[in-house]
Amino acid sequence: MKKGEKRLLLILIVVVVLCYLVGYGVGRLLGHFDTDAWLSSISSEKTGAFFGILYSIVWLIGEPLMIIDYWKAKKAVDKWDGENEDELDNIEPLLNPPMIIGSILMILNICFFSCTMYFVEDLTDITTIMNFVQFFLGIALCVMIPKLTVDLEKQLNPEKEGSVLDFRFEQQWMNSSDEAQKLIAYKSGYAGYKAGNFACMIMWLISFVSGFAFHTGIMPTICVCAVWLVMVVANVHENIKLEK
Repeated sequence: MKKGEKRLLLILIVVVVLCYLVGYGVGRLLGHFDTDAWLSSISSEKTGAFFGILYSIVWLIGEPLMIIDYWKAKKAVDKWDGENEDELDNIEPLLNPPMIIGSILMILNICFFSCTMYFVEDLTDITTIMNFVQFFLGIALCVMIPKLTVDLEKQLNPEKEGSVLDFRFEQQWMNSSDEAQKLIAYKSGYAGYKAGNFACMIMWLISFVSGFAFHTGIMPTICVCAVWLVMVVANVHENIKLEK
């Protein structure tokens, strides 16, 4: 091992040890406080209402915004004469916002619905029923709008294959993409992999500290590490397969 590599390895070990000591120390310190009494003092009804209101705000802003962006893209596609390549370059970026917003809203829908329902005691309450309606309608829109957007892309590029409703959509779409599009997908996927590794490290530290401070148990840590492990193993497996 080279001298520079030894130095980098030493720095990495020091950072990991410091993160562990800080997480352990902060967790133990907070564990001395009566967090159970503090948590019990928070009204479940008020907390549930807070998440419900936040969910409604995100829903009422995000869903219409996604639909509006889709209609803008559709209007531009319908006006295209099918020949002007310069106009096509201006149209294709319009297809990105509905897809991006749809992906983000899908996750937020699941997150806020789960957080809201955690504090629900009466499933027949009108607010609870509205949460269910909001959730299923939101999921439906987050599936249909991206599907319609993909259909617009296929209208511009007939060689594209795949349907968002098909579980093999990503594979079919990649198989019908050219080399430049595949390279973009590979680079963005790698960037997402790096961001995911960093996020898992931070979430592990948070779950580690909260286990001592708020007595959340080991399940959050196990879940974070399980996702982290699956992500790393999938990446390694794909690398080995592609090298053969």
